Formats: sequence, structure tokens, C-alpha cells
Amino acid sequence: MIAIIVDETCEELGRELETKLKEKGKETAYISTAGLDIRTCYSCGYCSTKEYGKCCQKDDMEPILRVLVKSETMIAVTPVTFGSYSSAVKAVIDRTCVIGDTHYHAVRGEMVKGMRSDIRYQYVVGVKEECSEKEQKYFHNLVAENIRIMNIQGQSFILEPEKSVNELLEVICHE
Repeated sequence: MIAIIVDETCEELGRELETKLKEKGKETAYISTAGLDIRTCYSCGYCSTKEYGKCCQKDDMEPILRVLVKSETMIAVTPVTFGSYSSAVKAVIDRTCVIGDTHYHAVRGEMVKGMRSDIRYQYVVGVKEECSEKEQKYFHNLVAENIRIMNIQGQSFILEPEKSVNELLEVICHE
């Protein structure tokens, strides 16, 4: 399954991605951040010490985690905000730590965690008109670092609102 997490400002692109993935026969789960109460990670360690794999926060993240643990691919669609994700998408990505491996280990000389779920791929689609080269660099570096820490495969894309998603689909569908 492919989980598509979409910032509410990118709904049109998110729906286009979902439609095209379904046309290719892919099972998808569409998750919009619109109206959801997803708090930022407290970094309290509850999920790794007190109650392994469970978050102490009771908000709208629990149903999202249930979808993510069944997904092989996670796609985040977000506006590029100061070279980063939107705050809503960042909160979701940060909170996936609860389904991640809680112990760091070295891979190719870098400290990584990995995932206890089925997630093997993460793609992040940034949307911004006239995104500067510097901001693009920061965005790509941030996504690459998150992918390294999670010890999965993936990549980032920056699309202008009118740009086609066909190249992205080829990568996501491993064609």
C-alpha cells in the first residue's frame, strides 16, 4: 500500500497523485492534514522506554500510524517552507518514530534507526513557485537525512504547481 500524506494546501496535487497511482493499479491511502490534531513529538522516550511502540499523546496520529504500519511506501506532499516541510507534515513525519526501530546502529559509518513497519520507501514532494537554489538544496538535504536515519530508500522532488507528476510516478512505481 502507498500512504499519501498531504498538507491541506496541496490537496489538488495529492488527489492527482492518488488518482494516477490508482490508475496504475496501486492501493493507496490518502491522508490530509486538514483539520487534524497532530501534535509535535515531545521526544520524551515514552515509545521506546515506558510503553514500547506506543505514543503517550492522544491525538489524531493513532489512525495514521495504523495506516503507515501497513504501507510499503510513504509519500508526503508539502509546501516547501524555509527549505523544510510544512509544520503539519513535519509533525506527522516526526511522529513516525513510534513505528521506527528505537535503537540506533551503524550502517556505512552512519547512525541509523530503521523501521519496524513495512515502510521501505519515502518520497517527499515539495511544492513552491520560484523556489531558490539554496532553499531547494536545504529541502533535498533534509529529506535525504531523514531517509538515511530511517534506513529506507527514497528521494525528494520539488514541483511547481503546474508541473506534471509523471516523472515522480515513474520513480514511485519503480518503473
